[in-house]
Amino acid sequence: MATGVSDSLLDSTVTDLRRRVARGQGEWRSASVVAAVVRGGERVFAHAVGSADAEHGLAAGPWRPGPDVDRAAGELLGRWWSEGSQFGFGWHDGHLQARLAAMPVDRPPAVFATEGRDLWRTVSGREAGELLRVVRDGSGTVVRMHWATYGFTRAAQVFGAPWPDPAP
Repeated sequence: MATGVSDSLLDSTVTDLRRRVARGQGEWRSASVVAAVVRGGERVFAHAVGSADAEHGLAAGPWRPGPDVDRAAGELLGRWWSEGSQFGFGWHDGHLQARLAAMPVDRPPAVFATEGRDLWRTVSGREAGELLRVVRDGSGTVVRMHWATYGFTRAAQVFGAPWPDPAP
């Protein structure tokens, strides 16, 4: 199938993507892939992603659904903020995980195991061994978390600002 993409454009796009990923610029990976699609279509996209994934040890193969999200973890998923830094909490491979948004994609996330209602322990990664405590308001809605004593809220807060009142 002809795509109209020259081999030199393909090579330069793949080289650029490899260079940026190798430097740990995770945010450039997606930007480079998008640029590759715009520049030349499927051939460039497939080659660039496949080359970068293979070269950097990223899993190859088709996507497969993971286990269902634990009900207790469901309310914790998404974007959280602590002291001006954004974190993403997700459910991967059957575990609650957290990752600093600015962290390179090749660094492992923090992984948690439940220790009871609204209490999780970091079993690996950032703050290993520390507790994650969930705070709810009177209606049962999660309003904040404390991980290794660092406070987390759904919106960025000014450092030192008073915490949202968990009362209804």
